[in-house]
Amino acid sequence: MKNAGFTLVELILVIVIIALLSFILLPAQLGYDGVARRASCANNLKQFGVAFKMYSNEWDGKFPPIQTWMGDNCDVKNKSVLMFNGPALYPEYLTDHNILVCPSDLDSRERLDRGFMKTPAEPGGYRQFGLVNPCLFDDSSYYYTGWALYPDADLNEDVTVMPEAFLESFRNVVTAESAYELDEDWSYTDAYGGEHQILRLREGMERKEKKFFVDNSEGGTDPNRNVQSQIAIMFDRFDSRGDGLWHHKPHGINVLYMDGHVKFIKYPGRYPCNDAWPELADAVKRH
Repeated sequence: MKNAGFTLVELILVIVIIALLSFILLPAQLGYDGVARRASCANNLKQFGVAFKMYSNEWDGKFPPIQTWMGDNCDVKNKSVLMFNGPALYPEYLTDHNILVCPSDLDSRERLDRGFMKTPAEPGGYRQFGLVNPCLFDDSSYYYTGWALYPDADLNEDVTVMPEAFLESFRNVVTAESAYELDEDWSYTDAYGGEHQILRLREGMERKEKKFFVDNSEGGTDPNRNVQSQIAIMFDRFDSRGDGLWHHKPHGINVLYMDGHVKFIKYPGRYPCNDAWPELADAVKRH
């Protein structure tokens, strides 16, 4: 008896069927992978939320300021990185530096493998074999605010151009020579002469400083409203004007709020997933 086998036509037919199935299933698989990475990024932010609460419990309710000193020797004043102060959290409150990189941020994943958050064990050595240096924590995957930038007339989804006084004051605080500025409240005067105070993130400020957290939504101020659930403190990085760098599809970001919950917001939407935050970040980066 002859050995049974595929004819050429049958073999070609099998290959075509496999190719068609791959073509149909691949987008679904890619979509699932994207959702999984987005969920992983959100989980990272939840871990940061826990670390911030632990820190505030031991530091008179204050959340950590933004990164203060940078460089391999922690001796360069930070003037552009919008990330929490690494030495304040690591390793006491935050033990895994890897969560500073969102899985959807492929560039930062590559940098992580090269050890960008590590100091070489010896001059000229490879960073991936060195020790983690919290002064090298940056904002390549996530932004951290450090202050209560509460949504109001300057930070809503309709904003197209940020008030220059707000931008200038924010830039001056972050880029100041004195590190003291990074751990204090600050204020600015708008074009009409009105004074606005921006508070450092700290527990209880929404109760003590109610005048700074006015609810502009329809119906007025609700005295029982959880203001902390509205204050965004850390979120996925994205570039300005909605057509730049996005880590997730559809275009949007995971946002950690002061009360610890995380929400995904599509662009354009509520601050910080609009053009307001990139305007602020760009003001610092352009310094």
